[in-house]
Amino acid sequence: MHGKEFLADCIRTFFTIVAMINIAMFLMGVTLMPDTKFGYEGFIIPVIYGLAGTLPNLALYSKRELKVGELILRKIIQFLLTEACVLFAIFFDSAEADRSPWLIGAVALSILVIFVLATLSDWLQNYLSAKQMTEDLKTFQGKFQE
Repeated sequence: MHGKEFLADCIRTFFTIVAMINIAMFLMGVTLMPDTKFGYEGFIIPVIYGLAGTLPNLALYSKRELKVGELILRKIIQFLLTEACVLFAIFFDSAEADRSPWLIGAVALSILVIFVLATLSDWLQNYLSAKQMTEDLKTFQGKFQE
Protein backbone atom coordinates (compact mmCIF):
# COMPACT_ATOMS: atom_id res chain seq x y z
CA MET A 1 0.00 0.00 0.00
CA HIS A 2 1.40 3.38 -0.93
CA GLY A 3 0.57 6.99 -1.57
CA LYS A 4 -3.08 7.99 -1.34
CA GLU A 5 -4.16 4.50 -0.21
CA PHE A 6 -1.77 4.66 2.73
CA LEU A 7 -2.92 8.15 3.71
CA ALA A 8 -6.60 7.13 3.50
CA ASP A 9 -5.86 4.07 5.62
CA CYS A 10 -4.11 6.22 8.24
CA ILE A 11 -7.06 8.62 8.40
CA ARG A 12 -9.56 5.76 8.70
CA THR A 13 -7.41 4.14 11.40
CA PHE A 14 -7.12 7.43 13.29
CA PHE A 15 -10.89 7.90 13.53
CA THR A 16 -11.42 4.24 14.46
CA ILE A 17 -8.81 4.50 17.21
CA VAL A 18 -10.22 7.79 18.56
CA ALA A 19 -13.72 6.31 18.78
CA MET A 20 -12.44 3.20 20.55
CA ILE A 21 -10.30 5.29 22.91
CA ASN A 22 -13.40 7.28 23.89
CA ILE A 23 -15.22 4.04 24.71
CA ALA A 24 -12.22 2.64 26.62
CA MET A 25 -11.78 5.89 28.58
CA PHE A 26 -15.44 5.83 29.52
CA LEU A 27 -15.38 2.19 30.62
CA MET A 28 -12.12 2.52 32.55
CA GLY A 29 -13.20 5.84 34.04
CA VAL A 30 -16.55 4.65 35.41
CA THR A 31 -14.99 1.47 36.84
CA LEU A 32 -11.57 2.62 38.07
CA MET A 33 -12.08 6.33 38.85
CA PRO A 34 -15.83 7.02 39.04
CA ASP A 35 -15.46 10.28 41.02
CA THR A 36 -12.96 11.90 38.64
CA LYS A 37 -14.32 14.71 36.47
CA PHE A 38 -12.61 16.76 33.78
CA GLY A 39 -13.34 19.83 31.70
CA TYR A 40 -13.32 20.63 28.02
CA GLU A 41 -9.61 19.92 27.73
CA GLY A 42 -10.56 16.26 28.14
CA PHE A 43 -12.04 16.25 24.63
CA ILE A 44 -8.60 16.67 23.05
CA ILE A 45 -7.02 13.78 24.95
CA PRO A 46 -8.45 11.00 22.71
CA VAL A 47 -7.25 12.95 19.66
CA ILE A 48 -3.69 13.10 21.06
CA TYR A 49 -3.79 9.41 21.93
CA GLY A 50 -5.26 8.67 18.50
CA LEU A 51 -2.35 10.46 16.84
CA ALA A 52 0.11 8.55 19.04
CA GLY A 53 -1.64 5.32 18.06
CA THR A 54 -1.71 6.14 14.35
CA LEU A 55 1.95 7.16 13.94
CA PRO A 56 3.16 3.53 14.16
CA ASN A 57 1.22 2.84 10.94
CA LEU A 58 4.40 4.04 9.23
CA ALA A 59 5.83 0.58 10.04
CA LEU A 60 3.41 -0.83 7.46
CA TYR A 61 4.36 1.56 4.65
CA SER A 62 5.88 -0.16 1.63
CA LYS A 63 6.14 0.66 -2.04
CA ARG A 64 5.59 -2.99 -2.89
CA GLU A 65 3.12 -5.63 -1.77
CA LEU A 66 4.33 -7.26 1.45
CA LYS A 67 4.62 -11.01 1.83
CA VAL A 68 2.54 -12.57 4.60
CA GLY A 69 5.56 -13.08 6.87
CA GLU A 70 6.71 -9.50 6.35
CA LEU A 71 3.22 -8.20 7.07
CA ILE A 72 2.96 -10.21 10.30
CA LEU A 73 6.38 -9.00 11.46
CA ARG A 74 5.47 -5.40 10.65
CA LYS A 75 2.13 -5.75 12.48
CA ILE A 76 4.02 -6.96 15.58
CA ILE A 77 6.42 -4.02 15.31
CA GLN A 78 3.44 -1.70 14.78
CA PHE A 79 1.75 -3.06 17.91
CA LEU A 80 4.88 -2.63 20.04
CA LEU A 81 5.36 0.92 18.74
CA THR A 82 1.69 1.67 19.38
CA GLU A 83 1.97 0.45 22.98
CA ALA A 84 5.12 2.53 23.51
CA CYS A 85 3.78 5.71 21.86
CA VAL A 86 0.41 5.69 23.60
CA LEU A 87 1.82 4.77 27.02
CA PHE A 88 4.40 7.53 26.61
CA ALA A 89 1.70 10.02 25.61
CA ILE A 90 -0.44 9.06 28.60
CA PHE A 91 2.16 8.80 31.33
CA PHE A 92 4.91 11.21 30.20
CA ASP A 93 3.73 14.20 32.19
CA SER A 94 1.76 12.42 34.90
CA ALA A 95 2.60 12.42 38.59
CA GLU A 96 4.38 9.40 40.04
CA ALA A 97 1.18 8.41 41.89
CA ASP A 98 -0.66 8.19 38.57
CA ARG A 99 1.81 5.55 37.32
CA SER A 100 0.63 2.67 39.45
CA PRO A 101 1.25 -0.79 37.98
CA TRP A 102 -2.46 -1.70 37.88
CA LEU A 103 -3.30 1.48 35.96
CA ILE A 104 -0.44 0.99 33.48
CA GLY A 105 -1.52 -2.65 33.06
CA ALA A 106 -5.14 -1.66 32.50
CA VAL A 107 -4.13 0.94 29.93
CA ALA A 108 -1.74 -1.48 28.18
CA LEU A 109 -4.52 -4.08 28.04
CA SER A 110 -6.96 -1.55 26.63
CA ILE A 111 -4.37 -0.57 23.99
CA LEU A 112 -4.09 -4.25 23.03
CA VAL A 113 -7.88 -4.61 22.77
CA ILE A 114 -8.19 -1.40 20.72
CA PHE A 115 -5.32 -2.49 18.44
CA VAL A 116 -6.92 -5.87 17.81
CA LEU A 117 -10.36 -4.34 17.21
CA ALA A 118 -8.93 -1.67 14.88
CA THR A 119 -6.98 -4.33 12.97
CA LEU A 120 -10.09 -6.52 12.67
CA SER A 121 -12.15 -3.53 11.56
CA ASP A 122 -9.56 -2.66 8.92
CA TRP A 123 -9.41 -6.28 7.74
CA LEU A 124 -13.22 -6.46 7.53
CA GLN A 125 -13.40 -3.23 5.52
CA ASN A 126 -10.72 -4.50 3.13
CA TYR A 127 -12.42 -7.90 2.86
CA LEU A 128 -15.81 -6.38 2.04
CA SER A 129 -14.22 -4.00 -0.47
CA ALA A 130 -12.38 -6.87 -2.19
CA LYS A 131 -15.55 -8.96 -2.23
CA GLN A 132 -17.50 -6.11 -3.83
CA MET A 133 -14.77 -5.55 -6.41
CA THR A 134 -14.78 -9.28 -7.26
CA GLU A 135 -18.55 -9.23 -7.75
CA ASP A 136 -18.29 -6.11 -9.92
CA LEU A 137 -15.54 -7.75 -11.98
CA LYS A 138 -17.64 -10.90 -12.47
CA THR A 139 -20.58 -8.76 -13.60
CA PHE A 140 -18.33 -6.80 -15.95
CA GLN A 141 -16.83 -9.99 -17.42
CA GLY A 142 -20.30 -11.51 -17.80
CA LYS A 143 -21.33 -8.61 -20.05
CA PHE A 144 -18.51 -9.42 -22.50
CA GLN A 145 -19.17 -13.16 -22.54
CA GLU A 146 -22.79 -12.75 -23.63
